[in-house]
Amino acid sequence: MKRFISWPGAKYRQLKMLLQYATNIGVGTALCEPFFGTGCFTMHFIRKARGRVYASDSCEPLYSWWNYLINHTDIFVKELARASEHVRNSVNSKEDFALLRNQWNQLNEDDPGSIEVAALLWPMIYKSTNNLARFNKTGKYGQSYGHGRNIPNTEAVFDSEGIEIIEYLREGMATGCFVRSCFECLDLFLYDLNSVNGAFCFLDPPYIVSNDVYSRGSWGIEDVYRLRGIIQDLENAGVPWMMTEYFKKGDVVHPLAEDYRSNFRVFPLDRKCDAAPRMAQVPADEVVVVGSSNRINETLF
Repeated sequence: MKRFISWPGAKYRQLKMLLQYATNIGVGTALCEPFFGTGCFTMHFIRKARGRVYASDSCEPLYSWWNYLINHTDIFVKELARASEHVRNSVNSKEDFALLRNQWNQLNEDDPGSIEVAALLWPMIYKSTNNLARFNKTGKYGQSYGHGRNIPNTEAVFDSEGIEIIEYLREGMATGCFVRSCFECLDLFLYDLNSVNGAFCFLDPPYIVSNDVYSRGSWGIEDVYRLRGIIQDLENAGVPWMMTEYFKKGDVVHPLAEDYRSNFRVFPLDRKCDAAPRMAQVPADEVVVVGSSNRINETLF
């Protein structure tokens, strides 16, 4: 399937496994993905559902990137091509990458949300270690140079199929939403339930027990408990939903692990590949929590 941007926490490798818990989705289904990231879940179903899309992402550079791609597609794809060509020709060492990273951080400080900042983010990610973005405590881009990494060809990524998917996203978000706050997104989704033909919510929050965070300080214990309350609202409304989470990583245990195990169906979620350096990898219990209204494809077990 199409992959428009590389980002930590993407579920492309686990998507096939997740799909067995999402058989409720049909034509007109409203899709809610409040931790949008790469949007892989929504993008997989958007051509089938062709319904409303409710999405959000709290990371300002990523939110801005998607906003330009969805709402200013032609101009932005050209900007991506120009930025990519510049980086291909000028970044071939750790020293070159450090200059690029410093340039981007300065641009982002001077003019956050600009099309130049958004466009330059894309090739910078693909020149980073593991093709993944990382931001430090001050909000600056802090990922290291990924030796030998290649920037995708924009003509291949944003071909006719890619543009069609973007158009479906634009149409879906025009009647749904694309906002910065996951809770605002979920509130709007719940409010509109009576006016949609079916609904599904995919939750992929930052993993509270993980030390590997994408933007420090953006998700805490209070958010975990608040999300649990909204999950109960989804249950009460009969909305199918599922959530990926770590219930344990190393010696750290999720505060609501037992609550979820007691009240919902919980299945192991095999991580095919861990982007963390080998020395940083620790044993983890990664799971998918499935709502009571979900139809599950039992033949896949």
